[in-house]
Amino acid sequence: MARPLRIEYEGAFYHVTSRGNDRQAIVFGDRDAAKWREYLAAAIVKYGCRVHAYVLMTNHYHLVIETPRANLSHVMHFLNGSYTTYINVKHQRSGHLFQGRFKALVVDRDAYLLELSRYVHLNPVRAGLSARPEGYPFSSYRAFVVGAGDGLVTTETTLGLMPGGLARAPDAYRRFVEAGLGHPIGDPLAQPYGGLIVGSAEFVRGVLNRVDRRRLTKTEVAGRRLLTCDVDREDVVRAVSEVFRVTRAEILAARTPHADARNVAIHVLKRRTGLTNRNLGQFFGGVGPSAVAQAARRVAARVGGDRWLATMVNRVLSQVKG
Repeated sequence: MARPLRIEYEGAFYHVTSRGNDRQAIVFGDRDAAKWREYLAAAIVKYGCRVHAYVLMTNHYHLVIETPRANLSHVMHFLNGSYTTYINVKHQRSGHLFQGRFKALVVDRDAYLLELSRYVHLNPVRAGLSARPEGYPFSSYRAFVVGAGDGLVTTETTLGLMPGGLARAPDAYRRFVEAGLGHPIGDPLAQPYGGLIVGSAEFVRGVLNRVDRRRLTKTEVAGRRLLTCDVDREDVVRAVSEVFRVTRAEILAARTPHADARNVAIHVLKRRTGLTNRNLGQFFGGVGPSAVAQAARRVAARVGGDRWLATMVNRVLSQVKG
């Protein structure tokens, strides 16, 4: 199985999750939860990381973490390894506690930190473990709204994004989080680029520019084709939108009256990137891989005899970087 690429650089923000093996419990009582937080506190001191939100659930946990020293793997190895040893000794068990490697998404702090913080703090409510986020004892939420911190979480960065200044920020943050109670809110992590990066096209390009390209070409790297694209898919959609004078939504809809525009976008992406039919199908509204292949073949067959379509394709290609 392909291993996820670890993107590490100074000042990176991550959403990290680690789950129990076979979705089994990782916490068996309050003392275990306290011990996990002790190891997290030790990791903060030892590796100089900053935790911006956390929640420890029965069989998994979430962290929003910043690494000024570009050392996420060291942080997680220490945290999970130390806690596994503790649990195995205390509960007289052996073997893996966590399921495989931890999952880490690089996140655009400015665009996603607030939504991500709310997502983490509402996790116990969504799971039915607490009616309200402040009622769950194993999260950082109370540090944000009443200042009842445990020395683990840095609140200033998140609260600094709230309107009205830091003095009013706790109340504003409470209202922001509570606005997500009682009705579904969007998952800020729903569509990470290449399974690794959450942010705008510009942010994704900036992160990928920090990665050694030789690491991206290894066949065992998950999401390799998407991560090594020569052009950005949003650049292609933007060019098609301008050339055909249709909106992005009209191009990406699974059912669209602008089939020529969508098919040209698919054709160009097939030519200029390593995206698979499955990748493209997900991007274009969830259409099947076979439909993507047919759309690309249809354009390729037409451009030889359809001067108008050939002109449109060339105009799109001329606007695409890479």
